[in-house]
Amino acid sequence: RRRSPPTTDRWGVPGSSPKTPSATVSASRNRSELRLVRAAHVHFLAVARIDVPDGPGGDSAMVWTLRPEMSGMVHKMITTAYGSSKLPAAEREVARMRIAQLNACGACATFRARSVGDAGVTEEMYEHLDEWRTYPGYRDRQRLAIEYAEQFTVDHRAIDDELFGRLRDHFADDEILDLTLCLAVYLGLGRTLEVLQITEHADV
Repeated sequence: RRRSPPTTDRWGVPGSSPKTPSATVSASRNRSELRLVRAAHVHFLAVARIDVPDGPGGDSAMVWTLRPEMSGMVHKMITTAYGSSKLPAAEREVARMRIAQLNACGACATFRARSVGDAGVTEEMYEHLDEWRTYPGYRDRQRLAIEYAEQFTVDHRAIDDELFGRLRDHFADDEILDLTLCLAVYLGLGRTLEVLQITEHADV
């Protein structure tokens, strides 16, 4: 089916990242706020930029059927991040949602995996990401996972030895690799959905 393009202009987001840590945090928060507004805007107005077949799971599930030769790769990435990560779901999930915010990915922001809910992650865990530095409900490892996810998304070249030192104070090396691979999955697939303006989420 042919979908009409969005009727509104795309909203600009600041491009370059400042070099100082405080300026980087401030800039990332500004970008986050703009992208959150834009994500809500897209959720109501945007339609997919390519024709997606109708089928179970909505557009975010059916879009991959356009290239069945590659859909197995996508499925493997998702199931590995959710099924094979050794990190607690509460740590992975706050990192994923921070990336969803920064990506302005509507499908990602509304998605809740069954396994994550079964692991005890509640909606409250998603509601305080803009105050992740001070919210008392987050533990140190969650704060670090969010901070790492934010820098990974906004300005990966600003990730320095100081941040990695703090990561290594709280995570084993295999856990850091685990988290990094999960971030790569969240960022890559989320950005794919946002660029294609796929706003419906599929269950996992």
